[in-house]
Amino acid sequence: MEQPETTYWSMDALMKVLGRDCYPVLAKFALNERNKLDNRAKAIEVLCQHAHLPWIEKLPDDSGEWLSKDLPLKELREWIKEGYPAKSNISKVKCHPDLLRPKTELDRAAQALERVLASQLAQQRERSPTRGRLLPSDPKTIETILGRWKLPAIYVRFLKKYSPNSVLISLKRQVEDLQLFGAAELEEAQHGYSFNPIKNEVIAIWPKHYVVIAEMAGDPFVLDLSAAKKGDAPVLTAKHGQGSWKFRKIADTFLEFLQKRVTQV
Repeated sequence: MEQPETTYWSMDALMKVLGRDCYPVLAKFALNERNKLDNRAKAIEVLCQHAHLPWIEKLPDDSGEWLSKDLPLKELREWIKEGYPAKSNISKVKCHPDLLRPKTELDRAAQALERVLASQLAQQRERSPTRGRLLPSDPKTIETILGRWKLPAIYVRFLKKYSPNSVLISLKRQVEDLQLFGAAELEEAQHGYSFNPIKNEVIAIWPKHYVVIAEMAGDPFVLDLSAAKKGDAPVLTAKHGQGSWKFRKIADTFLEFLQKRVTQV
């Protein structure tokens, strides 16, 4: 950080190497008015991301756009007095109680997925405490979904209790992330597959009994409602851009999809 031309970019590396041990260094740097504004802002941004501090949630995503008056210096000084405590946005999320005390196989699979997501978020620069998490759904959203599809019971329970909120999952041996859709995203997730939103019309070649529940780089993952039994349904996938959809089964049930595909990262 002593070289002006590399100060801005060195802060991320410093945090990666030293972790909490660099909190005092970055805090002192941010408070020093002799340092450039964009570098002071960057120091605060890095601290907030690593310690889960909420001070910058309403500021522009690019700290280079912050003004001097935007710097949360009062909060920073108080935080220093408190001994640089790391806070947890995750703890503020109101997850379903069964996620903490699982009772069923579905609960345990959801708990395993939540741990994967928490681990990913800890390495990312995500400000929102709810983005990328599993959260209970709004009952009205579930009502709307059930008015459109007859979904298997276990998938409905998953959406009610553990609905993914902007969830992206990094899988082994995959370049692209898997996006697992939640209740609020499910209808829009069908766009481009079973429904053309530009022409506002159904896409005839799409099997009516397939519901897109996830996608990876444009490849859909669907529940085959026509093969539903015992409250669950198989999960299929297909490559896009092949001229026609050629689906193959990757899990006999949605529960198996969670257990063997989604949480095995």
